[in-house]
Amino acid sequence: MSRAPRWWLHWLPAFAYMALIFVLSSFALSVPSIESVPMQDKGVHFVEYLVLGLLCAHACLHTWPDRAAPRTIALGAFLAAAWGLSDELHQAFVPGRSADVYDFVADACGASVGALLRGGWRWVRARRSPELVGSSTEEMTS
Repeated sequence: MSRAPRWWLHWLPAFAYMALIFVLSSFALSVPSIESVPMQDKGVHFVEYLVLGLLCAHACLHTWPDRAAPRTIALGAFLAAAWGLSDELHQAFVPGRSADVYDFVADACGASVGALLRGGWRWVRARRSPELVGSSTEEMTS
């Protein structure tokens, strides 16, 4: 098997998750209400984009393994947050949905936390296996 770039394999989960978000945002869905939980909608947005931030940061780390990890992790967070912004704009045109700046704030915060979690996982792995620190290609394969 050739050593052709397989960066797209790492982006596939992120793109699939983005597509899922887009599809679900295209319908006027109602989330069951739990009245005792304040701001539950923002929590859903936060968790939804936490996952996307983690997936985007993971893909960025694999796509650019020779770049500084903090920059690629920040890029992953930015891309996930940008998708959150585009999703809010998309919802403005969906009957029964609306765009909300606070939803975007929850999206961006979740994306940042998810990307930081992926960065933390990378850091912990590097601390446990110091021989991997210099060889980012090997470190990034798992």
